[in-house]
Amino acid sequence: MKAYKHEVVMKDETRIALLEQSVGHINETMLRIEKRFDSIDKRFDTLESDMKQGFARLDGKVDSNFRWLIGTIVTLFVLNGLVPVLGHFIQKFTN
Repeated sequence: MKAYKHEVVMKDETRIALLEQSVGHINETMLRIEKRFDSIDKRFDTLESDMKQGFARLDGKVDSNFRWLIGTIVTLFVLNGLVPVLGHFIQKFTN
């Protein structure tokens, strides 16, 4: 069994022309792939920007909730320390 290229006898000019045509098709395909990747890169850039904005908004809410939580904890510690002291003074003055 012979290879296909040996069965067909072609002139060198014809071979060169077919190779140039193949290279041209390959270049066109590469350009299409490059454009496709460019559009995918733009989509990822948009997605990244949207995610950064979303996380920035979320961080603001988390910071606000964290401040409230710390304030509540500090208040509870202060009240936990003051209630026995106040109870002692109230008991002392009522007796």
